[in-house]
Amino acid sequence: TRCERNGTTRLLMLDIPHFREIILMAFECPHCYERNSEVQFAGLIGDKGRKYCLKVEEGDLRAMNRQVVKSDYATLRVPELDFEIQPGTQKAQLTTVEGIMSSASKNLKAGQEERRKEYPEVADKIDAFCERLDDCAQAKVSFTVEVDDPSGNSY
Repeated sequence: TRCERNGTTRLLMLDIPHFREIILMAFECPHCYERNSEVQFAGLIGDKGRKYCLKVEEGDLRAMNRQVVKSDYATLRVPELDFEIQPGTQKAQLTTVEGIMSSASKNLKAGQEERRKEYPEVADKIDAFCERLDDCAQAKVSFTVEVDDPSGNSY
């Protein structure tokens, strides 16, 4: 943790119907309020790869709340934004479509103040792109989420 004090880690085994068992790990520090979560897969690696495609229509909040299990090996794409999250760049996670878009924006915004000092034009482009991600996260525009996982561990 940032404060270097002890926190609490909780483990929960979940059986996702028509998919597999996963272990959801959540950490929380009561001192500095740092939180994170991670997904591990119970059992064997899937015998076949999986590819999922979800078209989110403008204003479709139900689609934004759809749960997504993204493994370490999955590539996530939003073709309309020419946006891609490569395998291995994030830990496996259990989230929602909204969570994916919001965390992508948040991660891109990290370090913007430093970037703005050294590369103002790059920072401006990142700000504009984050606005597009935020519009997707709020279902203000239609977009497509594609998850391609050769391990078969995404759902």
